[in-house]
Amino acid sequence: MKPTFRIWRVLAAAAVLVGIAALVLWWQGILQPFGLRRPANSLMVIVPYRYADTWVFDDPAAGLKREPFV
Repeated sequence: MKPTFRIWRVLAAAAVLVGIAALVLWWQGILQPFGLRRPANSLMVIVPYRYADTWVFDDPAAGLKREPFV
């Protein structure tokens, strides 16, 4: 029985290798100039304060003012 050449196997292997290479480049930060960045950790800091015997906070980015802190 003669082995046959299957183009779809070659294309599938090439797609997997290209995907792995892209993942490695993204993880190493090499793709950052192209706008592809790893998500960075971020912190949101709120400053609770007392208003009318209730703890509240403001978040201008979300449009919140004197939101009850629960």
